[in-house]
Amino acid sequence: MLRRFPLLPVLPALPVLLGVACLGTPQPDPPNIDPSRVFGYGTLGPPTVLITGEPGAVTPAEATLRIYDLDLEEPAVDVVPRSDGSFEVEVPGAQGDELRLQVTLDEERGTPIDVLIATDRVELASRPLADCLTTSPALEAPVPAGGRATIRLVNGCAQPVAVSRIAVRRPAAPFGAVSPAAPVELPAGGELPIVVEHPAGVDDLAEEILLVEISGPLPDRRPVTLSGTP
Repeated sequence: MLRRFPLLPVLPALPVLLGVACLGTPQPDPPNIDPSRVFGYGTLGPPTVLITGEPGAVTPAEATLRIYDLDLEEPAVDVVPRSDGSFEVEVPGAQGDELRLQVTLDEERGTPIDVLIATDRVELASRPLADCLTTSPALEAPVPAGGRATIRLVNGCAQPVAVSRIAVRRPAAPFGAVSPAAPVELPAGGELPIVVEHPAGVDDLAEEILLVEISGPLPDRRPVTLSGTP
């Protein structure tokens, strides 16, 4: 049986409610990729991988998905999804490679997500030292054209960390890791400043990945997207 409740006067509260409504205007969600809706399949011929996304994999659908293979020096692949956010693209790579996926829309940049290509799917890349070894900035860093940026590798682990390689993914990219040279050992509780330069006039808005490779106490990797700014 439907219960009826008496209507109470609410007019005195309207100005307050209207004020809250004005202050609480919702903001649009940032562009995003849902890795649970992404799959990878090996293909015949040259080493390539078919990457597919189910509907809703990319949001909003008018955004662009950029795919880097962190284990190759091939250029990034840009994908324009279908109107439902699904996509299908063949990229250079092989099973076991690590991909960085990032969605952008105009000036907005979604959070980069790193995945491994498994047999018929992708899975989030493992970071064995994630609880104690970090970079600051964490996933990407703007680098002004004609200038430099510093990325700090912070060792909060209880033991030293052996850094085996510090390099931009593509040697011909318009970025250069200035210092330090690897291999280098980072003591427990220490910080390692990594200076990256971006010469002016090459490609002011260029983008690439800085790779910091770790050999001990466990094999690990820290990719940082470098994005050029004017």
